[in-house]
Amino acid sequence: MMAALREAWRRLRALAGAASLRRELDDEMRFHLDSLARDLEHEGLGAGEARAAARRRFGNPLATRERSAEARGLPRLESVVSDVRYGGRMLRRSPGFAVIAIGAIGLAIGVNCGFFTVIDALVFEPLAVTDPSAIVHLRTLDDRGVDGQLFSYVEYAELDAGTRLLTGVTAFAWRPVALAPTTAERGGDALLANAACVSGNYFSVLGGPIVLGRALVAADERAGAAPAIVLSQRFWEAHFGAARDVIGRSVLVDGRQVTIVGVARRDFIGIQPRLPDLWMPIAVAGDVGATPGRASPRADRFLELNGRLRPGVTRARAGAELSTILREPEQREVAEGTGRRVSAVWLTSQSSLVPMSAELAMLAAPGLLVVLLVLVIACANLATLLLARALVRQREIAVRLAVGASRGRLLRQLLTESLLIAALGAALGLALADWGVVAMARAMFGAFPPEAGTIVLDLHANWRVLAYAAALVVVSVVAFGLAPALQATSPDVSAQLKGGDSALGGRIRGSRLRDVLVAAQVAACVVVTVAAGILVQSMRRLANVDTGLQTASVVAADLGFETSGRPPRVLAAARQTFAARVRALPGVRSAALVDLVPFSGGAATMAIADRTTTTAVRSNLVTAGYFNVVGQRLLQGRVFAESDNGSVTLTAVVTAAAARALWPARSAIGQMIRVPLPVAPTPADIRAYEVIGVVSDARSGWMWERDDGAYAYLSASPAEREALTLLVRADDSARDLLPVLRELAHDVDPRSPLRLRRLPDVLELQLLPFRYSAGVAAAVGALALALACVGLYGVVAFAVRQRRREVAVHVAMGATTSDVLRLVLRRELRLVLAGLAAALALSGAEARLFASVLVPFAPLGATGFVLIPAAIFCVAIMAILVPALSASRVEPMRVLRQD
Repeated sequence: MMAALREAWRRLRALAGAASLRRELDDEMRFHLDSLARDLEHEGLGAGEARAAARRRFGNPLATRERSAEARGLPRLESVVSDVRYGGRMLRRSPGFAVIAIGAIGLAIGVNCGFFTVIDALVFEPLAVTDPSAIVHLRTLDDRGVDGQLFSYVEYAELDAGTRLLTGVTAFAWRPVALAPTTAERGGDALLANAACVSGNYFSVLGGPIVLGRALVAADERAGAAPAIVLSQRFWEAHFGAARDVIGRSVLVDGRQVTIVGVARRDFIGIQPRLPDLWMPIAVAGDVGATPGRASPRADRFLELNGRLRPGVTRARAGAELSTILREPEQREVAEGTGRRVSAVWLTSQSSLVPMSAELAMLAAPGLLVVLLVLVIACANLATLLLARALVRQREIAVRLAVGASRGRLLRQLLTESLLIAALGAALGLALADWGVVAMARAMFGAFPPEAGTIVLDLHANWRVLAYAAALVVVSVVAFGLAPALQATSPDVSAQLKGGDSALGGRIRGSRLRDVLVAAQVAACVVVTVAAGILVQSMRRLANVDTGLQTASVVAADLGFETSGRPPRVLAAARQTFAARVRALPGVRSAALVDLVPFSGGAATMAIADRTTTTAVRSNLVTAGYFNVVGQRLLQGRVFAESDNGSVTLTAVVTAAAARALWPARSAIGQMIRVPLPVAPTPADIRAYEVIGVVSDARSGWMWERDDGAYAYLSASPAEREALTLLVRADDSARDLLPVLRELAHDVDPRSPLRLRRLPDVLELQLLPFRYSAGVAAAVGALALALACVGLYGVVAFAVRQRRREVAVHVAMGATTSDVLRLVLRRELRLVLAGLAAALALSGAEARLFASVLVPFAPLGATGFVLIPAAIFCVAIMAILVPALSASRVEPMRVLRQD
């Protein structure tokens, strides 16, 4: 082993000092020649004869130098370096070819790397925690088939204390809070901050690093503990000036005085791709009213739970243990258990809990198909360019074959040149992808409102992206470099050396390779354009979906982030005063309270049942006037009135889709529905509502969901009304209403921040990623079309060049321009039509694939499948006509003399 290492080190040293070794070898050979010549002179030969005889005995100095280099250095590595240098010199001699080749493959690889960068950040990027492979997310599934991911604090405490297979269970809830200076320091404005309400073991289980102070600990969660919070480094730098004396400082969080005990490092964001401004214990969150807190009943589920598996423990074993822990108290305290089972799910990335990530992941398959086809088109273009370049270099290749170079050696040289082109293109593509993806993400995330938090996704190239680019380079070299290299290294050597007709050109002209390149580019261009059209149309359909609501001039107003420690009833009174004064504003047509603001996310799905059926229907708490605010039409019965507030009977209004699902054969008016609360379904936990009306269907959750029309709108009780959001419809634009509402809120309660959201902006925020996806799809389709046009032109121009003698003979014999055009077009159009036929078959399969994975699928229809191939056929005709017309204007005698 040591001998091998010494030998390797010796050869590396020899390679590094190759120039000095060559000089030493030349000196040594000269010394031996001189010595041998002197010996021969002593034997009686003349000086000239002795010198010549010494050279004959010593042998070829060049061969000796090469054998010595092989013995001392690394000949294969030197050969590769020599090939790379030669390839670089060849590219410098043809700058136009180099720019076109590197640019084409660079754009194609850049599009692929940009797409993979996004997929990598969403799927493969691990959680920014210690040992992310051991982190699992806990979910539940009850015997009704309802899947949930929320737990109560009581359930969290039981699971954390009872598990033996997990090192710990953490709890998490995202809440907006108001942060303000203390009373003694008052004078600053309250800030709307995003808080992560967490269990005391959150930092210890996940491994959250701290740059200043300390992390939250289990003691911060105990009763009577001093209220403590931890700031994020970004929030600390932005609002506290990175002051190191912030540790120990008191601030107000929703009116409760708390102490800042630490600052978390910038790279710690937890389990979601959005960074909170601060972390506070659930006990503090309960005290300030941000969450129900530790004293909440078992039925109140508001926490997301995660855990860390012990070494060697499987998810199935952990889920079985947690299910047993959760089921025992439920069966003991509840007469009719729910049979909830706990499952431990891998958190594959930070985006695993983002609702939109699952739908965006569905775009991966069609998106990957599109960008790979762009690479196919680019490789076909480069193959054509390399064929033309091989035709120019065929005499050089023939000479090298004639002097003894092996075909394998020439193949390696040509493939090295192709590898150099692909590597330079990959470097260009990676730079473009990194810049483009980051710029697009910055623009998209910049449009998110402050309450969405700071989105954190690492969209820069990492080792996985570099490995993907390297794989694309290898595949591309084989795709566009191998076939031209094989064609170029098998010419008729004697014909080339005699200066005869191009044997290589004749073979290429009559081979199937060029035909395949033409048909492949046409087929790939059609498939990519159809795919881009489907994606763009699907995204446009999603963006232009009919929600069934009229929300152009509707504003959602949230007043109530307490900052002075006043009792909840005082805050409720302020909200009531604010709502009353808003209704009295001139230009306000109607106002109502709602639990879930339209377009802000998926509504809770409850099992709504009558005596014979049980159906999962979405629900929302609303008050009188809601349907006037959102413009939802009444179809049967009546809607809520103010008189319903004092009624003993709870009332409900359902959509037409919900009425069809629950009572397909009879009227919904007067029917009773039983709505189990999001708790164990005991009789005390089920409310009965009388249906008083049916309204038109509306989509108010996630726009990409296939079924979002079956809703039950439940009348809100007086206690429930205190926590609802105010919706306001104005006569004029909602933008004109915003400053008026801010001024009114300041008059009512100057110390409570007001959050205003225009419903069109809420909807636009939801559709923003899909709009960007549509733009990217359109750009990729345009790039594929441009590459295909250039490639078709190059292929036909190359073919016409090979047939210039044939064309010259026809022109010399009196052929007209139309005759030459027919001569060129006849063969090329057959190839184009063959590519279009293959593309139509592939596009049909592609459309079926898209329909299976795209939620907002919008088929192109027969018109689209006719117009796109027809347009590409016209483009192909233009790409063929230009070189064909050029060929028809040749001077026959000039061409024949050259050949």
